[in-house]
Amino acid sequence: MIADDGAWRAARVGGRGRQRAAWLALLAALAAWGGCFIFRTSFVIDGRRVFCLFDDAMISMTYARNLVAGYGLNWARQGAPVEGFTHPLWTALMVPVNLLPLPLDRRSLVVQIGSLVLLLLHLALVRRLVARHFTRPGARHWVPACLLTAFYFPLDYWSLVGMETGLQAVLTTASVLLALDIVRGRQDRHLALLGLGTLAVLLRMDMALVVIAVQAWLIAHGGWRRVRRPDGEPRAAGPPRRLPRIPRGLLPPSSWLLGMAVLAAAVAGYLLFRWTYFHDLLPNTYYLKLAGIPLAVRLLRGGSALLDTLSAHWPLLLVVGVGVAPLAIPGIGSRRDREWGSRLALPAMVFLTCCAYSVYVGGDAWEGDVHANRFVAFAMPQVFVLFNALANQVLSAVKRRQRRRSGSPPAAAAVPRQAGGRRGGARREPMVLRYALLAATAGALVAANGLWQHDDQGESWKTYTLVSRPTRAAKYAGLLGLVRRLQRIAEPAASVAVVWAGTPAYFSDFRMVDTLGYNDRHIAHGKPARPLDRDTFDDFVPGHVKWDYPYLLDERHPDAVLQIWGGKEVVPMLRSRGYRRLGDLWVDPESPWIHLPP
Repeated sequence: MIADDGAWRAARVGGRGRQRAAWLALLAALAAWGGCFIFRTSFVIDGRRVFCLFDDAMISMTYARNLVAGYGLNWARQGAPVEGFTHPLWTALMVPVNLLPLPLDRRSLVVQIGSLVLLLLHLALVRRLVARHFTRPGARHWVPACLLTAFYFPLDYWSLVGMETGLQAVLTTASVLLALDIVRGRQDRHLALLGLGTLAVLLRMDMALVVIAVQAWLIAHGGWRRVRRPDGEPRAAGPPRRLPRIPRGLLPPSSWLLGMAVLAAAVAGYLLFRWTYFHDLLPNTYYLKLAGIPLAVRLLRGGSALLDTLSAHWPLLLVVGVGVAPLAIPGIGSRRDREWGSRLALPAMVFLTCCAYSVYVGGDAWEGDVHANRFVAFAMPQVFVLFNALANQVLSAVKRRQRRRSGSPPAAAAVPRQAGGRRGGARREPMVLRYALLAATAGALVAANGLWQHDDQGESWKTYTLVSRPTRAAKYAGLLGLVRRLQRIAEPAASVAVVWAGTPAYFSDFRMVDTLGYNDRHIAHGKPARPLDRDTFDDFVPGHVKWDYPYLLDERHPDAVLQIWGGKEVVPMLRSRGYRRLGDLWVDPESPWIHLPP
């Protein structure tokens, strides 16, 4: 008996050791891949390596840098401030980065390393979510969801190029975890859940949809039910009173009310700040991307973009959809099956909410860069969690059937108890099931990253393995080289019109003019430069359909034009107003801030 007990202990310790080793190896692999990705996004200019984020992220970095330099939250360094960013919390987190005593070409590296840390933290949350809520008797695997999440390229890409996607993923997965904890009896976590919701809404205004989806699921599944007093807990002095029964879901707990008060105060506070500082009710980017754009155009373009995303992921989504849909329908199956299905419904609801929002706004401007845009990529790990849950369910069912066929008792009864109440052995999982799970996970990983498609299979693998540099890295190098050329002939007081509004503004001291209106209220509130209707919905690229060169050249009159956008009519307008072309630059030779060579 002592020997059996020792074997049981050794098997248990060995199993934990293998799981810990697998977990550490996965973290190390993600850290190594992420470090290589960050290095591959950098480039060398004038003999010095430069780290640069995605251009939209560099807009936020410019706001943070100008705030530190004493210009306030003003991208242009001139005129009234305009809220040209969509993620206030992420921009605020960039302020301490720009307080560091580092040169400009090194500060982006700090943001990228911080994003890699967020990806590692998110991976830990996914593991806890699966282990705590999506395992079945005899099948407690968490590796599939973690492996798919760790090496899901769209999530890694958008996070490591400096966007807020990694933090969105952390807040979303943590919210799903806490909501499931609350429904399963942890009523003390309402405040923490709504605290995450507050951060999410301050991060991006559209994250309110995720917060609403989680709260709606929570209320629908008994998140407000009262917790009974444990046996033995002392009651209050005095005669016993029979309290009236309160219908389930009608009285929220005090922690939920406090959390809602915090959320409402935070949102109201930022709205008040936005009105008093930027003199607007909504971000400037809202007007730029949605105002004046017909709803039908947005839906058609967003639906087309979502179909492209789903087509890249369809093998995985088909398996998950077929497996989850019957279980998530209320009233079907036994009580245990209904409870399991209600858990699966929450990740599915979050993912579908993000897909619907992506369609509503017309998708993203960068649909062709990776196989999922910024509105969908951070929610895709919820699909991986569902895949892992279904795999555990299938393995558990297979094991039960094997035991019934062999006539052996359940796993809990198959191992006799020894002294001290311990079991004398442990039933190991058949290797064929492990290999099947490994093969299914590998197939899901290939499907999730679009590596199975034949049209661009070779290039997808090169990008995924970082043989090819991440998209747009070379373009940022060329753009910064153009900025350096302009700095040789223009003084810092010169005003410069740009199309890519982040990189040129951050790596120079020029006064900026935004051609596409991200940081220009007049252009953002205007109409699209070209008509958009059902027949031309493909021409709609969010944030890139509004420009006004007569206004730009006659009223703003920049000293130099770094980039041009639009049709063939732009060049004649520049020449008619006296601008002179120098390579890829257009400059006003009469400007006192421009010094042309002889």
